[in-house]
Amino acid sequence: MSEQDIYQFDSAIRKLLDEITNEKGSIKIVHNGQHHSLRSFLPQQGDQHIESISIEGLKPDADPVLIHYILGWLYARMKALNKAIAEFGEALTYTPSYTDAYIQRAALYAVLRKYEEALMNYTRAIELAPERAEIYNDRGIGYKTLGNYKPALADYTMAIKLAPHLSAPFYCRAILHSDLGKYEQSIADYDEAIRRNTLYVEAYVNRGLDYLHLGQYQEAISNCTEAIRLRPNFSFPYWNRGRAYAKLHDYEHALTDLNKAIELSSEEAGIYWDRANVYIAVQAYSLALKDYDRVILHQHSFARGYYNRGYAYKIPGN
Repeated sequence: MSEQDIYQFDSAIRKLLDEITNEKGSIKIVHNGQHHSLRSFLPQQGDQHIESISIEGLKPDADPVLIHYILGWLYARMKALNKAIAEFGEALTYTPSYTDAYIQRAALYAVLRKYEEALMNYTRAIELAPERAEIYNDRGIGYKTLGNYKPALADYTMAIKLAPHLSAPFYCRAILHSDLGKYEQSIADYDEAIRRNTLYVEAYVNRGLDYLHLGQYQEAISNCTEAIRLRPNFSFPYWNRGRAYAKLHDYEHALTDLNKAIELSSEEAGIYWDRANVYIAVQAYSLALKDYDRVILHQHSFARGYYNRGYAYKIPGN
């Protein structure tokens, strides 16, 4: 298969394609009844739009397991997730011990929010490859999503034991600790994640938020500032830093950050809520009213929004 046809693929899939196709190999996609090459622009993707994908130029001895596995990968890339799941299932009918097919299928079930099916596939993959830390980590994410914190914690900890050099298991375990209100433990895990990956923006953001929860506002500001340095167009560190400045009664810097956060993420109602409260603090009541209106527009049942807006209306001149 030519490099031109597969330039979008990762190296692992490229190697597998080279194993099963000759030099004339190609990929054909039937999209709403019309043929396209993989390079063609597809205006719509998904199970309802991608009718079929086929690999042409197969070698006579092409392994059917690899054929179905690659087709599953291609369907997943085209967001035809149910077709992808079916192809990974076909690969498993030939080789029931194909660990990566279980992993891929589990990940797709998770995207479809079929978490029980995802957990079953991750568990089977772990039975086949108990030494692979990333599978424990991914299963831990599935358990946490379902609110099963104890097995999630066990999986994250096992992933750390198997691969202590990885940052992701520390990061995921930190999120779990944070959700449980164990901020000192979560900060310790974020420390480890950042030690292994000094560019881990989300870890800086979340560690800053945990410092904010603990009332350690300067540490929160420091972490958010580093996150902003690494990713200037990410709204959350501006938001959290603005909240920290507000706690320190530095309303000028708070408003600067909250304005920037809204510029980057104008649909996030929580930022308007925090900015409205800062406006109240600086007695900019008419501006606060506008922000409370936006909050209530996004969250109709948010009682505190109505209460605070009512308070602002009572101020003379409003």
